[in-house]
Amino acid sequence: MFFITRKSFYTFLLIAVLPGLVKAQSTENNCTQTLKKAQNTYDQGRIFEIADMLQPCIENGFTKEEKTSAYYLLTLTYLYFNEREKAEKAMLEFLKLNPEYEIKNDPAEFVNLYNSFRTTPAFLIGGRAGIGGVDVD
Repeated sequence: MFFITRKSFYTFLLIAVLPGLVKAQSTENNCTQTLKKAQNTYDQGRIFEIADMLQPCIENGFTKEEKTSAYYLLTLTYLYFNEREKAEKAMLEFLKLNPEYEIKNDPAEFVNLYNSFRTTPAFLIGGRAGIGGVDVD
């Protein structure tokens, strides 16, 4: 009969799980670096490289905040190339992730596109209930 000792079990568990953890962390770090690189690339004016650079991490690898930043950058990129449909899709994804975004010092093209989306609720549902009393002398 074969018995597994605790030490051999933990060793097996470490060997089986560790590569997946390392890969997940390296993907996260790579995507964080990719976002920084994409922002620097945009700042340098090499805008045509942005979409291809960000796409793999958008699909799989960004945190919510990073994905929000990536969609913002993609929206600006598509607006620069006058690709309205792609810019609208990127803006929609941006607003899904950050519906309470407030315009600050954004480019005019971004503001115009942002204003074409409804970001406030179309209607509100509310109610009021209570018990009223009558004063009797």
